[in-house]
Amino acid sequence: MIPQTDFSSSIELLTNGNVRYTSAYGSYEFERMPLQKLEGSALAEARDRLELSISSAAPSKETTRADQIAFFKRSYMAGSLEGSPKVRDAWRDVSGQADKAIGKFMDGTMSGDELASTFQTLAHEMFESTARAGYPIPFVESDMEQACTEAMYDTFREKILSTAVQRNNEQGRQYVTGELCPQRTWKYYNADYYYKSEDAIDAVTRGMEEFAQDRDWEWTVPDYRGKGLNMYCNFNTALFNSFCLDERRMVDPDMVPPEGFEWFYQTGGNPRGPHVQMLSQTTTYPDGTEVTIHYPQPDKFDPENPFTATTWAAYTDKEGNRHVISRDVIFKGDKGDLFNVGDLLRFDAGEESEGLNAFLRNLQLYPKNYFHWNSGPFSCRA
Repeated sequence: MIPQTDFSSSIELLTNGNVRYTSAYGSYEFERMPLQKLEGSALAEARDRLELSISSAAPSKETTRADQIAFFKRSYMAGSLEGSPKVRDAWRDVSGQADKAIGKFMDGTMSGDELASTFQTLAHEMFESTARAGYPIPFVESDMEQACTEAMYDTFREKILSTAVQRNNEQGRQYVTGELCPQRTWKYYNADYYYKSEDAIDAVTRGMEEFAQDRDWEWTVPDYRGKGLNMYCNFNTALFNSFCLDERRMVDPDMVPPEGFEWFYQTGGNPRGPHVQMLSQTTTYPDGTEVTIHYPQPDKFDPENPFTATTWAAYTDKEGNRHVISRDVIFKGDKGDLFNVGDLLRFDAGEESEGLNAFLRNLQLYPKNYFHWNSGPFSCRA
């Protein structure tokens, strides 16, 4: 376990009137500011400013230790550390080490205990680096250590889920048929990354809980889901991030997938430009008669037709056999283009089928931009 932090400090009044603050991480001298006598309008203006600043800064409730930690925590988040010249290099070093450790865990070359220990080491290293730099303030206290460690826990969770999503998408890209273009949309889901990310998060959480117990901190895992922090919650919320309006492919992101489960979905896409699907053409003659010609519609997936799609699901059984089911989908350009995957695909695999089919019902597919607009089928009248 990481040794207890030395928070001892001293304050010394120097002969020149300045004050020197000294801790285990360094010494800082604060210059005495000369007093200035204010009279007349200058005094009145200063009094007004003071009253305004006091009223605006006065807390609406009594400040608690949790409030203090939350206040300092903002300074230790990745964006703040990256933006500070004082600690940017130290942060980049710690961040890079965290990425390598998470990658090794995902590759299976680092154990959960090793990842937990690495988290503790890097969190403490980050705090000590900021303390030596006098960041965010020169004074060092236990609330700041807890704030920094909590921020590092958040950072590790985000990195774990980002890595899992990236690897999932890299694996899924191989299944895309045709050229990637603005008209095409696709999604791949591999339950292996859900379980790998959960194991990594469990390891880091153990490390954080040990840290908190050793330091006698009050800490619980934040309610990331309740706060809408999808990139910190779990693999499902990170992959199907509802921050994007058109990302509604999972009904319940808290649902745990069956082990060995995969799902893939793609639409066609025309790299040469917009694709118009003409359903029919009606011609009106001078005598008032009308002749309607119905054009043949696609009946299977076409890689260049965004009105067509294909989807498949697979699972690997206990004996290592991989089972795949698939279905092509034809869109009509209306509200009916929203499909529940469980209505399209269904496993018939004995006792394992129930869990697999339940998870299929937790997925849905639709054409690109479906939730942005719904355009009706195109018809041409001449």
